[in-house]
Amino acid sequence: MKKSQTKKFKTYRLYAAFPTQENVEKAAGSRFQRVTSRYILRYTDKHLEKPWMEVAGEDLKRLTDQDEAWLWDCGKVLAAETLAKRQEESGHRMADLLDRLEQELHRELENSRQETGRERGDASWET
Repeated sequence: MKKSQTKKFKTYRLYAAFPTQENVEKAAGSRFQRVTSRYILRYTDKHLEKPWMEVAGEDLKRLTDQDEAWLWDCGKVLAAETLAKRQEESGHRMADLLDRLEQELHRELENSRQETGRERGDASWET
């Protein structure tokens, strides 16, 4: 793959905030959010400003089993989407490759027929 064709992967981060009305409303617009009575979690590829705090490192140990299960579910959804997209892209690339191969084989066959016709002196093979 050429350097210009390399794909940049999105980096997702986990953020937390207190469950205020404003934070709940902001989280509602997020694809991956978990609202509890004590905090709100958002898993996003966007950088969030205060009052949202990134949850990383030692803070990850504070997640409950339910939080971890939810986070794993988010990851599984993203992985499945990426896999489906890659399979679709691979299918298109394979179809393109087969089309080019077919065209090249037709060209080679035509060239072979022309050369065989010339060797026999058969003018009907020439185009």
